[in-house]
Amino acid sequence: MTNNLPPEIQQALQNPIQEGENISESDELDIGKYARLKRLKQDDSSKVLIEGESIGRKIENLFRQTVTIPNPEIAYPLLAAYASIPSVLCDILPILELRGEPESGKSECIKIFSRVTGSILNARSTAASIKNDINQIRWVDPSTFSVERNCFYLLDNADSEFFEERDVLTAFLNGYDRHTDKQSISNGKGQNIPFYVFCPKVVTTVWRISSNEIRRRLLTLKFKPGLNLSNLINPDTLAINSLKKELSNFWASPVNWD
Repeated sequence: MTNNLPPEIQQALQNPIQEGENISESDELDIGKYARLKRLKQDDSSKVLIEGESIGRKIENLFRQTVTIPNPEIAYPLLAAYASIPSVLCDILPILELRGEPESGKSECIKIFSRVTGSILNARSTAASIKNDINQIRWVDPSTFSVERNCFYLLDNADSEFFEERDVLTAFLNGYDRHTDKQSISNGKGQNIPFYVFCPKVVTTVWRISSNEIRRRLLTLKFKPGLNLSNLINPDTLAINSLKKELSNFWASPVNWD
């Protein structure tokens, strides 16, 4: 795959900048230097390790250090449990809703989810794109649905009309239960295309979802602006990549599945 990249990017990936190597501000920041700097930024060797006696406690402490939420005795363990969950071992997964006013920390929280799980953060999407996205992230081979892998669907800034669209509503209603997640859509040629929409879903919104059917499938954490932010740490200073690898290694061992 890297052979398709420009030569300067290939060289940068093969020869990443070494820690302590100086690139002065006067140097022209070409794309190769930028790639090397970005790779150094992702290196966890100089970052603060996240403390905790277990992988779950470490993830809980990560959320405690980077976001502020009301009801911390409930909120942080819930975030840690949901971020740690192995979707391939689950049959039913409620939707995690992060709701609150602007500037209350919802987006920062879902960004931490993205970094811990390695999942892509989506903006407001159509029903068709949701189904396509889940098919792409859930299966090793999306054309055969043969091998399932852990995945998260993360959606930032769902607006008041989002869950009023019938197809979106169906994707979320069916997608919380593995046994009801298959949906078929006609391609207009007399054939039905299958979609499987089960996976853990995290949504941020400023609106209270009106659908009773969706609400009874939600776990809702309410965010409030104006809480004490003085003790929060910049997540870029924490070894989140190392934590992500540790979580992946934990679930790679069948001993831990029970």
